[in-house]
Amino acid sequence: MENLRPESRSLAEKIIKELIPIKEMGLRTRALAEKLNQLDAETIAEALCYICQKSSRGDSKFKELLFSCSDTAVLAEIMGEIKLTSVRLLAGERGFHAVVRLLSKPSPLKGLQEPLPGRNGYWLEDYFTVGERMSLAKGQDRQALERLMSDPQPLVVRQLLKNARLTEHEVVRIAARRPANPRVLEEIYKSPRWIGRYEVKVALVRNPYSPPRIGVALVNFLLQNDLLEVKNDAQLHPTLREAAHELLEAKKGRRAEEKE
Repeated sequence: MENLRPESRSLAEKIIKELIPIKEMGLRTRALAEKLNQLDAETIAEALCYICQKSSRGDSKFKELLFSCSDTAVLAEIMGEIKLTSVRLLAGERGFHAVVRLLSKPSPLKGLQEPLPGRNGYWLEDYFTVGERMSLAKGQDRQALERLMSDPQPLVVRQLLKNARLTEHEVVRIAARRPANPRVLEEIYKSPRWIGRYEVKVALVRNPYSPPRIGVALVNFLLQNDLLEVKNDAQLHPTLREAAHELLEAKKGRRAEEKE
């Protein structure tokens, strides 16, 4: 593990105990940002490095907290862009590459070309307003729900994800769809109902249209075979492939220690 001060490790453990009981991700993220904002940049970098290290070693509580670290917009709102940038720079100087990845905001490797699919076969967008499609997303008409799975509007998909008739298989299809609006994929990531499903996590990580920060937060949950797929997928962002590579190396190191 990186050369971290004991007080930074203790602080990270304390943060875990206080924040894990908060189940709603948005509230947890804001609470985390407020706690981090009380610290200096070096302590923040070390605490986040410890969280990343524990997560890469399979600690489920720390994996969950990484979800809260991925919303850099909220962190920047509360901590300020200058402070957040200072943490990233310091983390880079210390060699905390996982922290740099976590706090960076690279664009998806695959950029969605305008116009969105509305004028290329998604005819609902031509004849129904966003509000009308949101109403349809609440309904029970299977044909309508099937068509709404291709909707490029995040608000519509957000409502669709709450529909009790939607299945995991269908959510995986939405998460894997290419091309895709990155904001639609973010709605799946933010859905408490669906983001806990392993196949949904895999589909989001493997989709080159997903914001890389989402993939970085989720890659810690992947099993070895899926990590290998991510590492070797040239369509995915280099940041995400690097994270998968480091996790595989960490797993290899743990197996070697267990044999000794």
